[in-house]
Amino acid sequence: MADATDATEIGENPVYESSPLFYYYFVLFIVFGSFFTMNMFIGVIIENFNAQKKKVSVLMGSFCCIQSGRWVSLISLMELK
Repeated sequence: MADATDATEIGENPVYESSPLFYYYFVLFIVFGSFFTMNMFIGVIIENFNAQKKKVSVLMGSFCCIQSGRWVSLISLMELK
């Protein structure tokens, strides 16, 4: 970042902080880049949570009472072992 703010024209020597607008560019780039990364990470977590919730609600929602849903859950656990 410091090298970018010292940049001048092609073929000329760098001058200390000759382009201070590059500071704003880098700060905005870091803020929006980290926001985008965090948003994607949280989006994947929420999407997986909703998929698991939907899978459980489909399994449990098709029965007439809670006991029959528990029975199916117990049988499916016994089949895994």
